[in-house]
Amino acid sequence: MKTILPAMQQSWLLISQLKLNANSALSLPDFEVIPIIEDYCNFLQALTFCKKIAIKEYEEIKLEALKVSNLNSVLEKLRKNIEEVEINDAIAFDDEVNQANALQTLRQTSDKFSHDFRESLHQLIIGIKKLGEDLQDFKVVLFGRTKVGKSTVREALTKGNGETIGKGGQSTTVEINKYSWYNLTVYDTPGTLSVKDTHIDTKTRIGDEERKAYELLEKADIALFMFATDNIEEPELEYLQRISKRGRKILVLLNVKNDVSDYRKFRLRRAEKTICGDSQAGHIKRIKSRVPDASFEIIPVHAQAAFFSRAEKNKDIDKFYQSYGVQKSELYQLSKFADIRNHLVENIVNEGAAIRCQTIREYFIHNLNELAQRNVPSIDNCLETSKEILSKIEKTKKSIESKFDNFEDKLSSLILVSAKDVIDTHEFATRCIEDKYSKDAISNSWANMLESELKEIPGKVFKEFMSTIKDQLEELANQVNFIYAQNDSFGGFEADSLPWQGMFKIGGFVAGFFGFAAAVGWIPGGGWAVGALAVLAAVLSWFVGLFKSKTTKIRELAEKLDESLNKCTYEIAEQIRQEAVLQTREKLFSLLDNMIKSQEQMISIASKFKQLNDLLFAAANSNKEKMEARLNELGKVG
Repeated sequence: MKTILPAMQQSWLLISQLKLNANSALSLPDFEVIPIIEDYCNFLQALTFCKKIAIKEYEEIKLEALKVSNLNSVLEKLRKNIEEVEINDAIAFDDEVNQANALQTLRQTSDKFSHDFRESLHQLIIGIKKLGEDLQDFKVVLFGRTKVGKSTVREALTKGNGETIGKGGQSTTVEINKYSWYNLTVYDTPGTLSVKDTHIDTKTRIGDEERKAYELLEKADIALFMFATDNIEEPELEYLQRISKRGRKILVLLNVKNDVSDYRKFRLRRAEKTICGDSQAGHIKRIKSRVPDASFEIIPVHAQAAFFSRAEKNKDIDKFYQSYGVQKSELYQLSKFADIRNHLVENIVNEGAAIRCQTIREYFIHNLNELAQRNVPSIDNCLETSKEILSKIEKTKKSIESKFDNFEDKLSSLILVSAKDVIDTHEFATRCIEDKYSKDAISNSWANMLESELKEIPGKVFKEFMSTIKDQLEELANQVNFIYAQNDSFGGFEADSLPWQGMFKIGGFVAGFFGFAAAVGWIPGGGWAVGALAVLAAVLSWFVGLFKSKTTKIRELAEKLDESLNKCTYEIAEQIRQEAVLQTREKLFSLLDNMIKSQEQMISIASKFKQLNDLLFAAANSNKEKMEARLNELGKVG
């Protein structure tokens, strides 16, 4: 911009050196007017330069947007990798179990995220195209709460007749309106805190009208934020904070609310003295204290006086001047309206190119960051939750493995302890000796006792063990459900996307194991008793051939019966171990392994999406660095 001003000065110098004859129709302006014309020409040339900068920066942003849109190809590769994932269906022991297709669920999860990601990129590209449709104008946007005086200032800017100024009602401006003034485009936005504002977000407290204004901020070059001295509300200050965080050039207007329509009373109260920084120091200090890091100027103005001084075709204002005999120039001067114009002109001449550059590049950077940030909670939540659940499953599996190992080691002794609770070998031996049972009678009676008394014992022992496994699985289910209760939603990663979630809904989980166990034939009555009886027959053959006392015979027979019982329970335990425990263990661990694998796949998918999303942050940071370098070239915005 520094090269533009001398050029304009030189052009006027050439004009002043022209020698004109008396017959020429061309005449120079009065000498005192030339600086004013010079300033205005400088301003116009600055706007022209700003337009060139805007077009150049937009072309750069289009190239950057094209690079970001290429992330769709990265996304497509990720989706193809997911297509190659293989996860077996959950293995269930109950026909009523709804076996979830893990692979399909994971694909559905990734498809939803992919769709949302692609749609967000598409909307970003559309937004950039719309930005390119309106590069010609330097944009000034009016912000402020309802009834603060924005429309009055805008009417003054555009020399309006006052038709858009509210008459005391709520929110006269309900849409974004576009006006031209001083070769600038001025936007009058809906007021904040309007009772007419609808669909107010409970978290941000932003409604539809305020949201429209805030969206326009993305394309604004300079924001005029208005307060009124009669009442500055806390939400206004919060709104100014939000705007300042976007890095926009801001001019704060403090509208002094003293009615000028009764001009005599206005002057008697010396109200014009209040339209200055000293009189409004308290308000100015409060505003600046809420945004201490922002650098913006606060100008006290009188919007009503500014409008009265510039209004055209308004009978009421014409009558005002007739009644009080005051000149428009007097009202214009006390309104401090010229300070607004001078501030805007100075900023555009000195920093306009940098402001336009920042506006266009900031739009792209902000939307990239917003898109990426919007994805962060769902991705991070999914990663954290999936890792936490995976840890729970792995710990549960390890604990169950330990339980199975311990159960297998103790299976024989567990069955033997239960058997001795119902079979008294000494009592049986005593009966056999005292009643002088034959060898065959002893064998048959012993076989009948084993079959009748041991019939329920294996099932009881196994049921008690499986009950502890069931309790542990239910505890795992409760832990998982608690984790989900703390994390209601993960975007595309919902609670019902667990491929094995149906397992925890099985009412007859243990019953399914017993149905399987019964089917393999380890319930007593099978061939397991033959070996124990063969041992007993050999013992009895040896026992019958000896001449011993009754007490000795009872004791030794009881010992041999104990040996037979031990052998019998060992063989039962071995068959249960081989035919039931090992197969049950294999199927249960297959299910747990599938759960672990599905969680690992979920973590892998979420991690890849995180890497993809990090590319958006990287693109935003890269463009921010480019913007900073460009602003340094143009003269950084202060």
